[in-house]
Amino acid sequence: MICQHTVATPYMVGDCHFYTTELAGELVLFDTGPPTISAWETLCREVDLSRLKHIFLTHWHIDHCGQVNKIQAASGATVYLSELDALKLHHQQQRLELLKLELVRMGFNAEFQQRLYEQGSHVGLFSEPPEHYQVLEFSPKVQQLGLDYLHCAGHSQSDLIFLLGESAISGDILLANIFQSPLLEIDLRTFAGRFDNYTAYCASLVKFRQLRGRNVLPGHRYSATRIDAVVSFYVAKLRERAAHLAQFAVGTPVSRIVATLFGDLLVNPVVTYLKASEVLFMQDYLARPHLLDEALTAFGLTEN
Repeated sequence: MICQHTVATPYMVGDCHFYTTELAGELVLFDTGPPTISAWETLCREVDLSRLKHIFLTHWHIDHCGQVNKIQAASGATVYLSELDALKLHHQQQRLELLKLELVRMGFNAEFQQRLYEQGSHVGLFSEPPEHYQVLEFSPKVQQLGLDYLHCAGHSQSDLIFLLGESAISGDILLANIFQSPLLEIDLRTFAGRFDNYTAYCASLVKFRQLRGRNVLPGHRYSATRIDAVVSFYVAKLRERAAHLAQFAVGTPVSRIVATLFGDLLVNPVVTYLKASEVLFMQDYLARPHLLDEALTAFGLTEN
């Protein structure tokens, strides 16, 4: 049996879920919730930390990993990160320097960058890594536990979906009736520029076929049994929002597009960053719409 635990977060996305179950007789935790007092109290009340052996993370964003160091210290549980999240933490300074260059190209000045970095932990720009962890893909224990998973990038480049029988723990990559921002990141495999979330999402969409018939347990909102409905909503919202970019000439700075479309929302630099990330995703879609069409066909969903 998989148990869902829900906590409030101080972030725009609202309540967050994390999950526990037993694998091979050992208590396992998937994600941790945010680094808040109430989340810690919920976790201590609902999870027997004295029995906890393993912590698996869907992706390294603060609302999903914010308690990881505290839990590890209290329980001694082993933390498992994806290879890409391990690279993200190991090359944190290099990644941030390259991100600055991307923001400059998008038209954002140094003052905006400073304000963003002051709040950047909210969107996973930087955070303290676990003192000890194993890389998921290279750990023999994962196979011993019988845990299967899919790499399904799109929201971030490290998104994982964990497969447990008839259920799938999906983090932020599959949220019902919500368009979760694909976040601007540096490509952790090449460090040669920004990560292409759009192409990654199209590749992940094909993998979603494996989730048909499973109960999808997300990091936010509510579970979904109809994966086609989740994908249809996301794709429709993508196309709807991309249509708003038609008014802008090719080459218009992303910062200007964001200011024009969302000016009243841009008090918070994190919100600006999220909207800029969305604009890049939409621009990539408009430049190569055939990738999405081909992915939808492979997925088995025909969209007009």
